[in-house]
Amino acid sequence: MTKIIHILFILLIGTYYTNASTNLRYYAVVDASSTGSRMYLYKYKDNENNVKIEELKLKKNIVNPGISSIAGCPSKVGKYIQPLIDSVYSILSSQGIEEKDIKFYLLATAGMRVVSPVLQKNVYNHLKKYIKEKTKFKIETITTISGRHEGVFDWITYNYLTNRLFTGKTMGILDLGGASVEIAFETNKPIFNPDDKVEFKIGPKKNTVYSHSYLGLGQELAMSQYANEPSCFPKGYPLPNKEQGSGEFNRSLLKIEKLINVVHNVNKPSTIIPDINKFVGISGFYYTPNSEPFGLGQYISIKTLKDRGRKFGLQLWSETEKKYGRDPYLYLYYFSSSFISVLLEKGFGFNENTKFNVVNSVNGTDVSWTLGAMIYYAEDNNSLCTK
Repeated sequence: MTKIIHILFILLIGTYYTNASTNLRYYAVVDASSTGSRMYLYKYKDNENNVKIEELKLKKNIVNPGISSIAGCPSKVGKYIQPLIDSVYSILSSQGIEEKDIKFYLLATAGMRVVSPVLQKNVYNHLKKYIKEKTKFKIETITTISGRHEGVFDWITYNYLTNRLFTGKTMGILDLGGASVEIAFETNKPIFNPDDKVEFKIGPKKNTVYSHSYLGLGQELAMSQYANEPSCFPKGYPLPNKEQGSGEFNRSLLKIEKLINVVHNVNKPSTIIPDINKFVGISGFYYTPNSEPFGLGQYISIKTLKDRGRKFGLQLWSETEKKYGRDPYLYLYYFSSSFISVLLEKGFGFNENTKFNVVNSVNGTDVSWTLGAMIYYAEDNNSLCTK
């Protein structure tokens, strides 16, 4: 009898650990953005509806430039992706993770949205083949995600990290990248364009989120359309046409508004947008105000950003370079300050004096849409649109 009880005990313990391990999942998610690709590794544990997610920190998990740079040479995809795979390999043994237990996702954003579908398919087919040959990862999804889903993933990430998902008091998200800008927020107001409406579940909660992406209104693509406009660059900045920037900030606001509202119709959304204090800004909305030359901090107003941009533009560029020349993005800040100001005030209609919260991380975790994507997929929301 004692021997039988002992055997039953061993079986019971084995069952417990088997069930525990099935509730523990690992997700390797590549954010393939317009400027570069970054690998994230997440540990996801679902125990009696108590979801816990941990980002496992990786080193050397960034490659530049964006994956769209090899769209015409798909055979180079192995050399491109291998450093990111190596970043995951480097911690597997220390974390006790088996390679076969990792679910692999590569989700490309605006940089690949402007690449032809044929070239995208070639790159992704080569990538799938390489991952299958070189790893034991379980390939889940390799695709270009739509802008509206990128916005939704941003929204999930921030509200998960701040414990707001189930409170009914979620925050909207604004994400400014190199090629596109996204706006996403939960709403019970009518959404007149069905393409802007995304419905999904997280746990027991059904979510309805307005999400819209403006391809072409990322900082770098927008700035490229004004490359020879003197008012859009600081005083003395050398332009491609051999002229120099004038730093005429008010004139730059008028020039940029045409792109935002005449070309992209930002001021004509398909639902009612709340004021800016109901939003959090990430990526470009964070980096310019918090750059060394601007130093505006976490809470800013459009008026404060305009005042700082105006002052920055009137400084002679040669002197600005001497002071801040080590910053590789220095050339971008003046245009970005005027662009963000117009986008927020004249585009989305926000009050210029209302404080706006801009963040890069929450309690040490990056506000990256990849975390939201992982939660979205882990909760079996499998419909994914590409645009």
